[in-house]
Amino acid sequence: MAMIQVNLLPKEMRRGSGGLRVPKTALAGLAGGIVLVAALAAITYYQKVRLGNLNAEIAQVEAKAAGMRNDIQMVDHLVDVKTRILKRMNAIEALDHNRGAWVQNIEDLSMVVPEFLWLSEFKQGLSGNRTGKAVTMAQPGTSADSARAARNALTLDGFCFTLGSLSNFIVNLHDSPRFSNIHLRFAKLTSIKDRPAYSFEVGCQLEPVEKGIQDIENRSAESGENTDTTTAVRADLSSGGSRGSEGEGLQ
Repeated sequence: MAMIQVNLLPKEMRRGSGGLRVPKTALAGLAGGIVLVAALAAITYYQKVRLGNLNAEIAQVEAKAAGMRNDIQMVDHLVDVKTRILKRMNAIEALDHNRGAWVQNIEDLSMVVPEFLWLSEFKQGLSGNRTGKAVTMAQPGTSADSARAARNALTLDGFCFTLGSLSNFIVNLHDSPRFSNIHLRFAKLTSIKDRPAYSFEVGCQLEPVEKGIQDIENRSAESGENTDTTTAVRADLSSGGSRGSEGEGLQ
């Protein structure tokens, strides 16, 4: 009697069925993994190539910058030279603009300097004096007049051997139409090469040339005014001369 055999194994594991079969989902996952690895490898290679190109471009830019560094320094130097030249040109233009006026001013000032007296410093504009006193000035009517008066304020520092020379200097300033509001700030006894002398500071106001001409015309009609001024100034200095000879000086 023949025996009946029944194979209870699954169909895919039965003998003679062509071997072990892999599920389609596993094959699809394996294929996807291979594709993913290949994509990552391609991306990595592309990034490496791109990074290499960027490094090459950076090296080229650095080389150009190094080559232009000298040019940049030269341009900066030329700009600095241009700025200094422009400043000098502006200063020269400012001096040239008022050159004629200041030649006249210095000439007028030299005419009032007497013998045995010389000026050591000439300052224009308002400045604090050594005694701490404010500069006496005419009261202007407008801010423009005030600014003009500030520009025309003069400070004259100098030395003299006698108070008579100093008095002559102040009298000459009073007599000159180019100077107004004259005031002696101080006169101190000092020594120059072991010889007694006086250092002094005088403040005044510089008047325009046109006003000076007008003052000359006015003074010609008032001849007695200068004599009174001269007498008053000489009397003031004479009263302070005794104090100056004792070393206290005039303040």
